[in-house]
Amino acid sequence: MSFTEDELQAFNSILEQRLSVHRREMERVFDQRMNEYRRDLDQRLVTVQRDTLHNLSQKISELENRLDTILRDKLNTQQTRITQAAKPAIVGADTPGCHYNGRCPCTA
Repeated sequence: MSFTEDELQAFNSILEQRLSVHRREMERVFDQRMNEYRRDLDQRLVTVQRDTLHNLSQKISELENRLDTILRDKLNTQQTRITQAAKPAIVGADTPGCHYNGRCPCTA
């Protein structure tokens, strides 16, 4: 069976049209899937960013609380040491030679 050149050309044109339609359909499906993947990735990224921000904020808050506690303890320790170091001088100030004559305001 042999085909004429016109028949082969017509058959070739039909195949090219079908291939072109199929290619456009495949491109549309591909674009659609890429857009779905892009939206999904964007949503995941937003979720990861939100979780990271929340976790970092929580960690910073915990660290601030620990730092406050450490600084408060150190300040209390220093105040205690200063008070203990100053007590002998204050107690010694209320001696018979004190110019307040027994009424030293430091010991009141």
